Amino acid sequence: MKNIFTILLFLSTLHANAQIDTNRIYWKLTYKLKWSDFQGQPDTTVEYAAITSSGIKYPYLFNDSSFTFEVFAFFDKQESWKKKLVDSYILEHEQLHFDITELFARKLKEKLCKLIPKRKSIQSDIQSIANKIIQEKDDMQNLYDRETNFSQNVKQQVKWKQKIRLELKLLDRYKNKTVNTQWKY
Repeated sequence: MKNIFTILLFLSTLHANAQIDTNRIYWKLTYKLKWSDFQGQPDTTVEYAAITSSGIKYPYLFNDSSFTFEVFAFFDKQESWKKKLVDSYILEHEQLHFDITELFARKLKEKLCKLIPKRKSIQSDIQSIANKIIQEKDDMQNLYDRETNFSQNVKQQVKWKQKIRLELKLLDRYKNKTVNTQWKY
């Protein structure tokens, strides 16, 4: 009973924290970024029209018999910015950066669901998996910008949009945020 209460308290706290954080937008299929979400100060030393700052949050709790975790893709309003001359096409490019972050949040969730824990190394195992997924996300974000020439290559932009949409669909079963798995050592 104590374990159930602990897990419920953990999940309630996570949910409350996600709702209170007004500087972050958590990814939802039904929500599309708006220019008003980009509230950071533009970097005038770079040529980019806009920057999306997004990341993955993955709080977890474990004991001798279960592992509960949540994985969120988030957009940071204060770290994301736009310059004055932006349009809806550039906003679509920035949205896809956020969608790529969600894709890797789902990949992290998939890996954590398949984790076979070792009592002495579970925290380092989780961190190692997360670090690898986050590096892969960063690499893909950079590749996306290179191949689309920061949205200037329209043909590549369309290809990337289709690719990410398909990959998200393939990992659709991992779109739910909370996972509770049972195990035995």
